Amino acid sequence: MAPRGASPRAPGGFAVIGDVQFLPGYSVLFADEPDMQRLSDLSRAKRLSFLSGMDQLGEAVGRACLRLDPDFRRVNLEILGNTDAFSHATSGRGSSGSRRAG
Repeated sequence: MAPRGASPRAPGGFAVIGDVQFLPGYSVLFADEPDMQRLSDLSRAKRLSFLSGMDQLGEAVGRACLRLDPDFRRVNLEILGNTDAFSHATSGRGSSGSRRAG
């Protein structure tokens, strides 16, 4: 179940806008399976569902970024599980004009 205040459901998980916008549009897709530590922990059907949700989130972020920035080129998608004990997918703008926070 998505935490209180979470954004819309997506196939295989739920999407949230990042509290910190490292890049414009930075978003995270959390898997429905809270104990999932790597993509291969999911059955093939659930894995494909999560990847579909990741694709849909990337498409939505891309459309929003394109409307706001004529220099927008692409969305970068990643599946992470490094410092957090759960796998999650991130999306964010990737273009020549993008800047990292810090």
